[in-house]
Amino acid sequence: MKTVVALLGLLAATSPALAQEKPCSAPPVRSLLPGGPGYVYPELKAQTLVQGQGAARVQWVAASWFGPMNGRLTALDCKGAALGSVESGYLRSMKAGPAVPGVGATVLVEATTGTGTGYREDMVRLVALVDGAAKVLWEQVSLKKDSAQRGYGYEERFSWRLAPDGARIEVTGTRQQDGKPGRAALPATSQCWKPAEKAFGGCG
Repeated sequence: MKTVVALLGLLAATSPALAQEKPCSAPPVRSLLPGGPGYVYPELKAQTLVQGQGAARVQWVAASWFGPMNGRLTALDCKGAALGSVESGYLRSMKAGPAVPGVGATVLVEATTGTGTGYREDMVRLVALVDGAAKVLWEQVSLKKDSAQRGYGYEERFSWRLAPDGARIEVTGTRQQDGKPGRAALPATSQCWKPAEKAFGGCG
């Protein structure tokens, strides 16, 4: 029995599939936010996404709160040191995004960025570490809805697709207008990768 236990321990130490990496360290979420000591973030919530392997892992911490709805996405190294942050809005989802030429791994974040009486706007963003700092590479409205005035309300929804070479993003959308059947297609748009700016921008 001791021989079996010893063999399993040896396999765990030498096999990447069996060995488990030590979890990264992270400071309290509140310490990553711009408010000073005692600042209140109503209904604060947080989600973490870890990318990479070993000591080079990057932790993306998305914090959101009410009063008003807002949020911040912060990148940390595996020791918990902040690498940079961007304002994100109130988080709806966060997942690993596609690899982008010259940058590599990205994070895809969808969040509510605007609210009002009968109004809501959601934005999707691609965020990455660029030259050691968090940067928004691309952003696009994913949902815009206004129902404040009956008979004049509308809803617009957008979807996007990254070209196989990672150098172009194509966006399509539809609009639903109060009092009109079906959804009407909106003009398609594209943005292309700008190597010098390390961001997506107008094509041409």
